[in-house]
Formats: sequence, structure tokens, C-alpha cells
Amino acid sequence: FPSHDTRAQQTIFNTHMFKFCEKSVSGSLTVGVYTYDQQADWTTTIGGVVYDTTASNKIILTLDSDSYLSHRDFFDQYPTPNTYSNGAPSAWTEFGKQVYFNRPVDKTYTFKQRYYRRPTDLSSDSDVPSVPEDFRELLEWFALAQAEKQRGNHDVAATYQQMFDDGLENMVLRYAEATQVDATIMRSARSYQTYL
Repeated sequence: FPSHDTRAQQTIFNTHMFKFCEKSVSGSLTVGVYTYDQQADWTTTIGGVVYDTTASNKIILTLDSDSYLSHRDFFDQYPTPNTYSNGAPSAWTEFGKQVYFNRPVDKTYTFKQRYYRRPTDLSSDSDVPSVPEDFRELLEWFALAQAEKQRGNHDVAATYQQMFDDGLENMVLRYAEATQVDATIMRSARSYQTYL
């Protein structure tokens, strides 16, 4: 069921923002550059920074909602970013598979980006799932639900689908971000339940 396993991972990755779905990358922006190619597994940017390592790691631009422009607004405001004089970028957008800055950079900067990644494509027996090992049975349950649905066994498919949904909810409880941790209590940001 490799295609069903891949779809199961995509469902998990697209349903919740688990930390294991995140990745970071770092690279250089050299003089005259105004774009940065996204990674092959990139889906959505979480944030990032452009900083100057020659000036005590001074942050030049934070990739956040304050400096972000939708691609339409960006290109309305900066139709040809490469024609502006080199300088420190002050705005950014994403278009296609690239991050665009509003001007070419005036010196070499370091660029760090955090993003949500695409799960590993499970097309061969040697591929390792991106889902944590404790929850890999979810891939089987999803695949079995899909297979039984295709066979017309809708009751059996519904049972496997419910097992998948319940397991996914358990994964949320396990991998949800902690908002408070002390010696005895951890509260989940998603469920607000207390665990001892």
C-alpha cells in the first residue's frame, strides 16, 4: 500500500502542525541576489531571519507578518526587485518555489528559514516514514481503510478510519506544544487537559 501510506502521511502533516513536520535551512545571500530557492520538501514558511555575520549577527530582516507582503501586493509595490539599488531588504514574499526580497542585497548575509516540510514519499520498501515510530500503525490503518473502501467494504473501512482518527487524536495529545511544564504538570496548548 505505498501510495496509501504516502497519502496517510500527507493527511497527518496537513491536519496538524506537529514539530516533526518542521525543518530549518540556512544559506547565504550574496551581493546582488534578491531570491532564495525553496527546499525540495518545503510547503509553508514558518519564519526566518536575514542577518549580518560581520556585524555581530545583526538581524537585517525578520521573516514575519510585519515584513511579509502577499505576492500580488509585493509585485505591485516592487515589480522588478532586481532593478532596485543593492541594500538591506525590508520586505519579502513567496512566489513559486522562491523567497523574493524587495531589493538585491548589498553584501553577503546569512539566511535562516523555518518551514513545514512535505513528508517522505513512501514509494519503495527502503523509504522510512516521516511519522514518529510510535504512531506508524496509523499509516497501516489509513491504508487498510482506503483498501476496504475500494473493495466496497464500507463498514470495515469505517472501522479502520475510526482507528486512524483515534490514533491521530492520540498523536495530537502526545505531540502538541507544551505551554507550561513543571515537576508534575504539563498542559497542552491544544487540549488544555492536565497530565500527571
